[in-house]
Amino acid sequence: MRGVIKAIKCSILALFAAAALTHPVLAQSPAHAEALSDHIRASVSVFWSQLSRSGVMAIEPLIASDFSGVSREGRLERAEEIAALDRIRLTEFAIAGLRVTDLGEATASAEYCIVLKGRIDAVDLSGVYYMSDIWKKTAGVWLLWRRAEILAAP
Repeated sequence: MRGVIKAIKCSILALFAAAALTHPVLAQSPAHAEALSDHIRASVSVFWSQLSRSGVMAIEPLIASDFSGVSREGRLERAEEIAALDRIRLTEFAIAGLRVTDLGEATASAEYCIVLKGRIDAVDLSGVYYMSDIWKKTAGVWLLWRRAEILAAP
């Protein structure tokens, strides 16, 4: 009887191992994961660099048409996010602790801390923000699809 139970356990483990090796998300090679991570890291960096140097017109194409976000102003749709970003004048920024997670189906999350210096209209927006972005590949292009931001306590 113990032999039968052991055989069943081994069969179940073999099934789970086979599923893990063949599931699209779990079966990705380390090279794929590294390439995705590098791409999303670059996308985040480009987003903030372009906003800092060129303004919202440069980053508008990076924001998905069905974008939604959450900030201290509340829930924002694409047009509201673009209008809010258009009011920002960054003088400096630094990204720290960027972690990328492959969510499958051409979707990845990027969690990071960003230190901003600048203004939004006449108000100082300088501070440390915790960001959680979801990037989604649409028609071969990675776009910012979701964003949540939290201003760290002083």
